[in-house]
Amino acid sequence: MPNYQDHLLLGAIISVVAIYLLSPFIRFTPEIVVGTAFFILLGSVFPDVDHQNSVVHRYTKAFLSLFVGSLGFYAMLPKLELAILSGASSGIATFLLFQELKPRHRKVTHTKRGAIGFYILVSLFSVAFLGSLVPGIFALIAYSSHLVLDRIVSSSS
Repeated sequence: MPNYQDHLLLGAIISVVAIYLLSPFIRFTPEIVVGTAFFILLGSVFPDVDHQNSVVHRYTKAFLSLFVGSLGFYAMLPKLELAILSGASSGIATFLLFQELKPRHRKVTHTKRGAIGFYILVSLFSVAFLGSLVPGIFALIAYSSHLVLDRIVSSSS
């Protein structure tokens, strides 16, 4: 099975080729370049978020716990004791929720539906914050490269 480094490499290579081919039709600003690079890397490994030993699973769990905990903290900032309690409990709740709702490996995230869902989420984010669909398009390309590489490797085994 390919590891996350193989997926990152293939996602980056395919995306660079796609950027080269599509560059006459796309306007790149520095923000869009950074956002696109981030989502290419995330998209190329994200399908393995459902595998508890994967790198992306561990980092996503930590990120979500910190993010939700921070939201709780800032919501209660005027009352420091409540902020600390809310932040800690939100982080713990996110961690437990992530454990309970974790899908089985190679089910939802390794499908076309998972790729389209990821594309929609990235596109909504990138349009809202960057005013461009470009990161979403390249995230879909990178996500698809993960699915293709897994399919090639599993069919040759």
